[in-house]
Amino acid sequence: MVEKNPKLSDLIMVDDESYEKAVGVLEGKIPYQPVLDRYSGKKEISAKERKLEYIQFELGGSLLQAFCLPRDKGVNPEQNVSGVPLIHYLDKHSDWMDGFFDGMGHTHGVDLQLAMADSLPEMFLKKDVEKFSAELSKIPEPDDRYVKEDFDNLRAIVRLALNDPDLTLLVAII
Repeated sequence: MVEKNPKLSDLIMVDDESYEKAVGVLEGKIPYQPVLDRYSGKKEISAKERKLEYIQFELGGSLLQAFCLPRDKGVNPEQNVSGVPLIHYLDKHSDWMDGFFDGMGHTHGVDLQLAMADSLPEMFLKKDVEKFSAELSKIPEPDDRYVKEDFDNLRAIVRLALNDPDLTLLVAII
């Protein structure tokens, strides 16, 4: 499937070497050596446990991004809110946003068990999306062109999640 869709393969794998490694690990031809040893103290780790760990902590986030982010809705489904200008703007205009991003979320949803870079993404429930939207709507539109682009995209994503019962938001440290 990935080979037939180069756009999809670009979303999942950075380069051919990453792709070959992923296929090798999943086929059991390349042993997975995690960066962090999550099994310290355990005598023997099965190949299946290593494979599952690879999927959860290495491959899962890429699969999640490739298959679960709606790229056909007219918005960029990803918004980096850790970018200094946008986060400063949000924090400056909303104490709630400041607290939300400092604590990386106060949602009622669950942590997905697929790592995206440095964290397990936290899924918003609809009431979390509604609260986030209400707080975002209190913030005036930025004057700075670049901050405005990110701000507008964030609003569009939130609006999309509010209006589509099949969509929600994720927050993750990437």
